Amino acid sequence: MSTTIGLVGCGRWGLNHLSVLSTLRSRGFIDRLVVCDINPTTLTGLEADQTYTSLQAMMEHEHLAGVAIVTPPETHLKLAKMVMDKNLPLLLEKPLSNNHAASKTFLAELPNDSILVVGYLLRHHPGLLQTQTAAFAKAVGSIQDVVYTRRTRRMRPDGATPISTLAVHAADTLAWLLAQPLMQGETLHAVHSENAASWRIRFPSGQTGAFDVAWATSDERRLVEIKGTRGRARIDFGSHEMTVIDSSGVVVRTERLADSEPLFAEWLYFLNSIKAGPPCVFPDIDRLLDQTEWLELNDPENGR
Repeated sequence: MSTTIGLVGCGRWGLNHLSVLSTLRSRGFIDRLVVCDINPTTLTGLEADQTYTSLQAMMEHEHLAGVAIVTPPETHLKLAKMVMDKNLPLLLEKPLSNNHAASKTFLAELPNDSILVVGYLLRHHPGLLQTQTAAFAKAVGSIQDVVYTRRTRRMRPDGATPISTLAVHAADTLAWLLAQPLMQGETLHAVHSENAASWRIRFPSGQTGAFDVAWATSDERRLVEIKGTRGRARIDFGSHEMTVIDSSGVVVRTERLADSEPLFAEWLYFLNSIKAGPPCVFPDIDRLLDQTEWLELNDPENGR
């Protein structure tokens, strides 16, 4: 049976999805790749088996095994509902939306046999996946503090905000690694501007988390630093290295992480979810609602 995947949205990040999908097609994971964008000029020259300027037309003319929506957050739920009404598996870029009430309604109305994967691709990163292993727990102990840093030379995209765009991965990573709902945290520090945001939060468990994100900086930094009861670890997404340090400050090991692309791993997860069959909502509904509520509450630009 032919596997056709539809991609909706061919902006900067959409083209990254397109590149991964082209690789998946060349390796035989999918058979056909069709794309959709409301701007016909954007579709010119793309390596796709068919192009459309309408999601509705794409769903009517193609036998789709799954759809990816890579469009601005304010469009997510409207497009996602169109896909879910056709009972199609959906990979939806993060965040679910920038409207918590609408997200709550959307998730409450999901059919029981839905496949919905929201694109928090760091959950598929080989370094962060190691933090979930017994070996990591033995070396670092129980995680007490997580600090996420993302500083980039790129200029801020039009319409983007540091909280809902750059910090969206940070918020998910903190909640995931600390196993704490964001909405239960107490904000200890919060500073934001048009291009940057820094935050520190403390949970009732005593655990803490922080992030520092910015555009238009002098350097590139992509780090997750973890402090545990036995040691600490530093995951550098730029150098693809993971360093584990014991409580006395001695480096236990420095490991070169696999060069696997998290977006590629995310797509394999989605395709495997389709193959395994429903239901699948990832991350789970409680986590998704916690994220949308926290983002709506804490992004000062939300709704403007």
